[in-house]
Amino acid sequence: MSELIHLAAASQPKNRNSVLDPYLHEIRELQEQGYSLEQIRGFLAQMNITVSRQTIHDFIKRRETVKQKPKAPEQAPRTQVKPEKSLELPGFKHNPVPNKEDLY
Repeated sequence: MSELIHLAAASQPKNRNSVLDPYLHEIRELQEQGYSLEQIRGFLAQMNITVSRQTIHDFIKRRETVKQKPKAPEQAPRTQVKPEKSLELPGFKHNPVPNKEDLY
């Protein structure tokens, strides 16, 4: 067994939960009320939770992707653009239903 596998077997995998997980709803609520990430960071610091503004930002973004699957981009309905000037060529007329004699 390799040394790396042996060391990994001797320890437990890290818990992937964030220290902010218990406060997810409150953080979202504060953000919806218009508080900045810096203000939210200050509130957390008063509760002895020291994180950076970027950590809060990343936490919110990660939880948004877990909360909802990304939607396919909405496409605007297609509209047909009419040319401003006629595309007719002198001496040529388009017939959408051709004469059978012209086909053979």
